[in-house]
Amino acid sequence: MIPFLLQRTLLLSVTLCLLIIISFSISWLPSDAPLESKPFFDALKYYLTMLSSGDLGTSSVSEQSILEQLLEVFPATIELALLSFIVALALGIPLGVLSGLLEDSFIDRFLRVFSLIGFSLPVLWLGLLLILFFSLTYESLPLSGRLDWRYEIPYQTGFLFFDLWQIPNPLRQAVIEDMFKHLLLPVITLTLAPLAEITYLVRNNCIEINNTLFVRAAKTRRISSFALIRRHILPNAIPQLIPRFGSLFSSMLTMAIITEYVFTWPGIGRWLINSIRQDDYGSISAGVLAIGLFVIIVNTLTNIFAVLLSPSKAKEWQTLG
Repeated sequence: MIPFLLQRTLLLSVTLCLLIIISFSISWLPSDAPLESKPFFDALKYYLTMLSSGDLGTSSVSEQSILEQLLEVFPATIELALLSFIVALALGIPLGVLSGLLEDSFIDRFLRVFSLIGFSLPVLWLGLLLILFFSLTYESLPLSGRLDWRYEIPYQTGFLFFDLWQIPNPLRQAVIEDMFKHLLLPVITLTLAPLAEITYLVRNNCIEINNTLFVRAAKTRRISSFALIRRHILPNAIPQLIPRFGSLFSSMLTMAIITEYVFTWPGIGRWLINSIRQDDYGSISAGVLAIGLFVIIVNTLTNIFAVLLSPSKAKEWQTLG
């Protein structure tokens, strides 16, 4: 366990250094970059000093603190990505187990086709299709935004799920309904690809575990299918997939950038695209750093959690390097 933690700490340090170099390059290399006028070592020293003090600079467009802007937009992205990921897990794990236990049946073939389609559909195309169908044709769901303009929520954490509890009860119910209406199309758009991948991964693991000797021995004891899944298949299938789930959640941030732009969702993706269009290199650098740091933290925590559940994984990853 200790060698594994040391190996992961070293890998984390190297990755953080590379991320800081990339972020610094965005702030120094372009002709209009905020640090472009400084010599390389002076610019690097200044940048590292700013980072160590928690100062990400000021936006060249809005002239506001970049850190304050990040704290305003990042919670909206995490909220959208986390809810989509929870939905993908809640649907993907049961569907994957069902597909794995009914290998080569009609249901299994149907779910494999669904996974293939889910992998293949571009997020941009799916988002526009949902807008065209539900918002423009039938006008049943909101076209864009996070909340209707009539509702104003006092900003505390940036997470609507928490901030809305500050408003009075009669109005709160209407805000919750409106919030879920605005969430529905972005969540469907962002959920489909991870749902397809989770279904596929769980299916393959369930097939592998279902053919092991201890599961065959359990079947001879004539225990129920539910007990077989709960006691033997899920406890062995899911821990192996936790690092993959962490990587999948991280990749959802990339898909969230497109989703936010399509649905005018006020998250870091839309903010970053607007910064790119306006050549706001300080904001671009901070956005890349924030997203990269979040991805590194998520992947590191999921790897450690997977090892705590299954210590044998540490030896496997050490061997793989």
